Amino acid sequence: MGILWRRHGRLGAGLLALAACAVTAATQSNSLPASAASDTLSEEEAALLKELQLPAFKVWYPDFFLTTGAGYRDNIALSHYNPKGSGFFQTGGEFILWRMPTGGWQFYTHLAGEDLRYFSGGQVSKEQTFSGLIQLKKNLHADWLAGMEARYLYQNMVMDLSTIQGIPVPMPVRGHQFLVQPSLRWSFAPKF
Repeated sequence: MGILWRRHGRLGAGLLALAACAVTAATQSNSLPASAASDTLSEEEAALLKELQLPAFKVWYPDFFLTTGAGYRDNIALSHYNPKGSGFFQTGGEFILWRMPTGGWQFYTHLAGEDLRYFSGGQVSKEQTFSGLIQLKKNLHADWLAGMEARYLYQNMVMDLSTIQGIPVPMPVRGHQFLVQPSLRWSFAPKF
């Protein structure tokens, strides 16, 4: 028992207690009716049963994290002829909020961002990317799902457009994009 307890902690103790309950139940006579046997739990058995029960589900699940770092990039302007490097400091973060689908409603949001600041400045001093997504959906019927989604994207960075636009020089690009999109889905074979 000592080895089981040291290696597996509460899991080992729970399994050991469960095995002890099973052995006790198997060796006892069936002289009590089933209803009387369930009403006569000892305090130890009641505590074990309470510990083994699953926790109640939360409705909202938030999650977030922040990141930071530093590094060196050897060609910050993506130049083919005169590459220049620079050290940088990076910060970023992400936030997620999800709602458990109850009452036919579903909700999800995701926000993320990253900011790079170059030490040497010059032609390129920073690069940034931010994005956001919000979704709201409602089950209208067993086969129908209606929803609304909003997306946002901001980019401020240097890109090599030579393969896309035919421009032989990398260029700084800054842009915003916002999209709102309704949706209606019909599951024609939900059990297939």
